[in-house]
Amino acid sequence: MGLLQLNQIAKNIETSVSMHVDVSDVKNDDAKEDARLTRGLAAWMLIRLCGASEEDAAKAVVDGFGDNGIDAIWIDREAQTIHLVQTKWSKKGAGAPALGDVHKFVQGVRDLVNAEWGKFNDKMLGHRSEVESALEDTDLRLVLVLSHTGTDKLSSDAQSVVDNLLTDMNDPIESVSFSTYSQGEIHNLLRQSATGPRPTIEAAIYDWGSVTEPYTAFYGQVEASQIAEWYQKHGVRLFDSNIRQFLGADSEVNDAIRQTLQEKPEHFWYFNNGVTVLCESIGKKALGATTKKIGHFEFREVSVVNGAQTVGTIGQVAKEDPRLVADARVTVRFISLEDCPPGFAGDVTRGTNTQNRVERRDFVSLDPEQERLATALALDGIKYAIKSGSETPALEAGFTVFEATVALACADRDSDYAVQAKREVGRLWVGAEAPQPGTQYRHLFNGQLSETRLWRVVQCLRIIDESIATARAQLDGRSSLIGIHGNRIIAHLAFQVFGPATLAADETKFKAELQGLPDLVSRVYSATVDVIARDFPENYLASLFKNATRCREIVTHALTVLR
Repeated sequence: MGLLQLNQIAKNIETSVSMHVDVSDVKNDDAKEDARLTRGLAAWMLIRLCGASEEDAAKAVVDGFGDNGIDAIWIDREAQTIHLVQTKWSKKGAGAPALGDVHKFVQGVRDLVNAEWGKFNDKMLGHRSEVESALEDTDLRLVLVLSHTGTDKLSSDAQSVVDNLLTDMNDPIESVSFSTYSQGEIHNLLRQSATGPRPTIEAAIYDWGSVTEPYTAFYGQVEASQIAEWYQKHGVRLFDSNIRQFLGADSEVNDAIRQTLQEKPEHFWYFNNGVTVLCESIGKKALGATTKKIGHFEFREVSVVNGAQTVGTIGQVAKEDPRLVADARVTVRFISLEDCPPGFAGDVTRGTNTQNRVERRDFVSLDPEQERLATALALDGIKYAIKSGSETPALEAGFTVFEATVALACADRDSDYAVQAKREVGRLWVGAEAPQPGTQYRHLFNGQLSETRLWRVVQCLRIIDESIATARAQLDGRSSLIGIHGNRIIAHLAFQVFGPATLAADETKFKAELQGLPDLVSRVYSATVDVIARDFPENYLASLFKNATRCREIVTHALTVLR
């Protein structure tokens, strides 16, 4: 790479987005031109990586005095992501960002997630309400992008600074990713934009069939090893039109996919729901044309609109050990958009991600213990909705199995259950389809659980949640975010101080004690804020409260203060 490629990048920025970028704060003409390219590159990256329009990408640029190392920000609430971009434009097209610049970017990321708004300029403050709203999302993912027109990789010291940030923020789950785009990678993005971003793939489909009316589609079994090749070659570009990207290894669904591949690959086709792929056109090859046993096809400009987790997990597992996917097959549907009406692709995407979806919660209703509790509560005039799709009872009339699970988890003496309720409540239902002793599910829902205790912990949790919201309203910044990300640990602490004896007391005493619960929650919230300020001042809150080890420390120290 060199000046020719650099000039091509500069020209594309100038013709596509540069005219929309604000450089009015730059007075010197030479500096203004540099700023236009630097800021233009930041906007250009958002166009390429996020699908932003030129105008919207330009508005997302916050580069300028006091930017705290962040040059652009793009918030996608539907995809639950925030892209943070830093760019460096080198006229010589050489070198790499300096260690100081990387330090500044990393510190800016820390300040942003900790809502340290006093450290940012007015441009970033213009995004404050949207950022704060996004930071309340406990499943938010941060995508950090460092883009520069040099040809060198980051120095080992600079990479170490980034790695330290990722280690801190991705414990225990991967919430933050980091990508560096040097001149070569930027030029690749430019070439992709010129030739079309969606990939073309080939597939050998076993036992294939077809549909021709009203729209053309082919379906059948595809070897997992071939799907792994798609992912390794094209990566997340396969999911351009999906409602979400590949979520990584640490999720309930992906754990189950990985386990099947590792333990029973020959059963994968039976257990997995399959993959749906949209494509602009389909070409069938002559090889094997006379049999339905196997067909060879080319699918042009594809997008996986359902099954991103299946494809991504297969790709990851195959990278670790190709032998694990050798015996697995997947049902795949390829739908051609050639003769489809406008909007049909979006309808398929929405439909395949919302219809006929069975979750672990759906198996809970099969557990006899749940039926016992529901029947006993019904005799007391309380509705316990244990089936998905059941009408949610009015607050005074009853509650759902979701509420019950979270309340029991928070009330348990072991804080790990509260952490799990925050991290991924669905894992607390693991084994509900065939309840066994020793599982987290059976620990919470067992023959010793009375309908009275269940209804009481739900009532307590409602008061706790309402009291947390009241306390949050009087706070801002990091202290306010603790009420969002730490709500389950705050609830756990409140239950421990409230005491199991109170939950088991007679009705008169229990109701009397409930009156003091809001004040107790206020004290617990304050103690939690103090402990975190002292012991975890820079930790990313979304990760901190999903880390069982650190939450045990928080609980131990907070209870010492409270008691």
